[in-house]
Parts: sequence; C-alpha cells; structure tokens
Amino acid sequence: MVFGLISAGIGLLSLGAGIWRSISAKKEAEAAQRKYEQQERERLAAENARIQKEKEEEKARLTSEQNEIKAQYEKDYYANALDSVESQAALTTAREDIAEENAKADSTAAIMGGTDEAKLAQRANSGKQMAQLTRSLAAQGTENKRAAASQYWNNKNANSQQQSATNARYSSALSGLSAQYGQMHSQILGAKNQMAQSEMNNAEQMMKNGTSSMSSAFAGMK
Repeated sequence: MVFGLISAGIGLLSLGAGIWRSISAKKEAEAAQRKYEQQERERLAAENARIQKEKEEEKARLTSEQNEIKAQYEKDYYANALDSVESQAALTTAREDIAEENAKADSTAAIMGGTDEAKLAQRANSGKQMAQLTRSLAAQGTENKRAAASQYWNNKNANSQQQSATNARYSSALSGLSAQYGQMHSQILGAKNQMAQSEMNNAEQMMKNGTSSMSSAFAGMK
C-alpha cells in the first residue's frame, strides 16, 4: 500500500516534471523562432531599402543625363552659325583683308589714274567674297545642325536603353526579394506546424507515460 502510494507520487512528480520540461522547451523554441523571424524581417527590409535606394539614385542619374543631352542638343541645334567664335574670327579676317585690298586698290588708282568704275568693280568683287564666305559658314551651320540632331537621337536612345535595363535589373532584384519573403513565411509556417505537432506528440506521450505509471502504482496498492 505504502509502496504503491510512493510509486503513485513518483509517477505524478515525473509527469509534472515532464510537463514542465515540455513547457520550457516550447517557450525556448518559440523565443528562438521569434528571434529568427525578426532577424529575417530586418534583413529583408534592409535589403529592400538598399535596392530601392540604388534604384532611385540610378533613376535620378539617368534623368539628369537625359536633361543634359536635351540641353546640349538645343544649344547646338539652335545656335546661329555666324555667331560662333570660329565664324566671327573668319568674318573679321575677311573684312580686314577686304579693307586692305580696297585700300591698295584706291592707292593704286590714285597713282595710276584709275577710274571710279574700277573702284566700284573692286568693291563689288569684295562684296561677292563676303557673301560667298557667309553662305559657306551658313552651310556649315546647317551641317552642324544635322550632326547635332543625329548625336541627340543616338544619345537619347542609349539613355533610354540604360533606363530599360535599369528597370529590368531592379525589377528582377525586387522579385527575388519578394520570393525570399514568401520562402521565409513558408519556413515560419512549417516550423510552427512542426512545433505544434511535436507539442501534441509530447503531450500524448506524457499522458501515456503518466497513465501507465499511475496504473502500475494503483495496481501495487491493491
């Protein structure tokens, strides 16, 4: 009888200890799981912030480059060919040369007895030279406009391709990150289900052990 009571008490203590160990193990497992979840969320959030930051910086750089391309095109395309430094230098030189030639012609006419018709012919020829130079410079300006337009479209297309490649690259990175989020949630759900199943199995086993111990103890009391 006494032995049976002692056995029953030991059985109850053993059952209680088992339950306590199970509860402690469950708390430790849940704490470890929460820590893992928090670490993963923080890691993925930091990675998402990094990707978004890089994407915005790259987008801003390409937009700035696009604006520079347009500004350079407008500057080159709408520039007056005759106002360029090179054109002004050529026109100044031509005026000086013509003025010098006219002065020489006037001096020669004064000495040699040239007529007014000769002076007028000389000046007419000088005017033709200036007109020819101006037309040549204007033609070069037209060619420069064509080159500016061609360069603009080449640069614009290259910039657009970079933007498309950038969008595709970061979309892929964000999709990969989204997949990691999904995988993390699946792992968490699986771990929780496994913990629940393990807890249920442990509870069933403890109940069986407890029932067996109590049955043996009561049998000894008879």
